[in-house]
Amino acid sequence: MFSLQKNLLPKDNNSVVNEFLTKFYNNIKTGGWNLNLELYKNNNKCISIDNNLLSPYEYVCYLAKKNISKGTIENITSSWQLINIDTILISLSGIISFITFNNIINYKKIIFESFIISVKDGKILNHNIHLRD
Repeated sequence: MFSLQKNLLPKDNNSVVNEFLTKFYNNIKTGGWNLNLELYKNNNKCISIDNNLLSPYEYVCYLAKKNISKGTIENITSSWQLINIDTILISLSGIISFITFNNIINYKKIIFESFIISVKDGKILNHNIHLRD
């Protein structure tokens, strides 16, 4: 599902990244962003979208106010690297389709996302989102 630009991590860390990305984007597609709340290390303000800093819960509310329930992502290109023994930086780009609560595709945008995740438990420590038309 995900194309690798570089493969710098040992096999076990590649598995951590692949499992994380698969779960994160399958959750968004099947049930919405609220399913990903459990993937964040805690509920502090760790998500940056359009220069606004939000907690995971605030992010789900932000999307709901825009009538966004779920999403699909395509044409993903991703890369990652080990920051230190405990954390991995994941960067990706693609096309995201936002789906309303009535299952209508609202709009598509180019997305650039980065995650810093824990190697130990695969939890998100930091998440940056940039959208373009």
